[in-house]
Amino acid sequence: RARPRWTRRWRAWQALSPSLWRTFQMVIPAAIISSFLGSMNGFVLARWRFKGADLGIRLGLLADSTLVARRICEVERVVCAAPEYLRKHGTPRKPADLRGHNCLSMADAPALRRWPFEGRGGVDQVEVAGNVAATSADALLALALRGLGIIRLSDVIVGEAIRAGRLVPVLEAVHHRE
Repeated sequence: RARPRWTRRWRAWQALSPSLWRTFQMVIPAAIISSFLGSMNGFVLARWRFKGADLGIRLGLLADSTLVARRICEVERVVCAAPEYLRKHGTPRKPADLRGHNCLSMADAPALRRWPFEGRGGVDQVEVAGNVAATSADALLALALRGLGIIRLSDVIVGEAIRAGRLVPVLEAVHHRE
């Protein structure tokens, strides 16, 4: 399969992490990317399109049906923490234990502060709280790597740190696949 040779400038919303951009640049090396960090609903996306954006990448469901969307990959959110954090504060054994932990979350997505787990009667949602809410997943990752709390982020973002042993998945037995 031939690689496309695109030379136009791309403005793309960075929803996952720089690791996504590394992959994108390998597939389309001539693409020029400028990113936007933050929450992007359909209205903001539509306004942004008129400013010259050719591509938007969004994590989650697209509520505005006037926009054209194509699924490019499946991602899974992983609850994890640095070994240092778990040594200091203990490892949560059940979802309710998270209420006693510093859970770092996305500031612009309140729904992402409700972490789903498999329960006896279906999916149980645990409302988490912590001392940091950020608009950047990369900021949350950096804080978690420094042992400052538990995060629930996409496997695309945390996968490398987990493989390197710098983050440890927790509550895997009750993990809910979305």
